[in-house]
Amino acid sequence: HEMARIVEWLRMCNKREIREVHEKICQNERVDEKTKKAINELIADALAIAGTHVTVEHLLEKIRKEEISQPKAVLSLKNLVNMRTPSKEVVEMVFNFLKKEEIRRQPALKQTLMLTWGALINGVCGETKDRLLSEIEEPICTRQLKNDWIREFKRLLEEAEDRYEKVLVLKTMANAGIDTQVHLLEDIIYNKNEEIVVRVSAIDAL
Repeated sequence: HEMARIVEWLRMCNKREIREVHEKICQNERVDEKTKKAINELIADALAIAGTHVTVEHLLEKIRKEEISQPKAVLSLKNLVNMRTPSKEVVEMVFNFLKKEEIRRQPALKQTLMLTWGALINGVCGETKDRLLSEIEEPICTRQLKNDWIREFKRLLEEAEDRYEKVLVLKTMANAGIDTQVHLLEDIIYNKNEEIVVRVSAIDAL
């Protein structure tokens, strides 16, 4: 399958090689705009599926520069949740991208990035990941790392300007599935001053 071959090749590329691909293929002046758009969208999907630090970094840069349409960016970002072995560095990269002002002003992108960020955290800290790796290497998901992410969740909840933003953070926490986030969720569930839809979302995130 053509896409599978492209993905495997991208996984072996370093930053310089990815940049060369971008210049020679995605910015090829010899093709018309329609073809160039189709090529960019194909490469965006392949970058997400490849799921290396280098390919994710390049995908986020393409999105920031609006080299692919927002609907396509949303679909490509959703592909990141299928990453074989997400790293904490990729999780951090996605979160830092999410904090950019130009991204936060785009609701569809912000929502997709938040939920993807949560799913990637689960890829690093999920139970299956821990079981598979616990006997062969030092655990990636330390208690300190979990605490750092929970601290971010708490900050986002405190800064949320409306019900929608709080629910989005809670859905992100549900995707993350960190075992030690229970106490933060319980605080919301038992807070009678909180809106019922927010409290229910906290229950769903348990």
